[in-house]
Amino acid sequence: ESSIKGEIFFQRLSNEKLDFTEPIALSGHEQLIPEDKLVSGKWIIKIDWKTGNDEYLFKDSWFY
Repeated sequence: ESSIKGEIFFQRLSNEKLDFTEPIALSGHEQLIPEDKLVSGKWIIKIDWKTGNDEYLFKDSWFY
């Protein structure tokens, strides 16, 4: 079991109905995202996680 807990928020500025959140559930060092939730275009990604007593936040944008 991973000591990392948190969530990943996917935001589409062009259509908020497509926004969704996935819990962090690592398989090895990978996080799998269901492809049926993603549509082509620009996504804003926010990853909020905690390991031990340390908390982290990462924000980025990418095209799918």
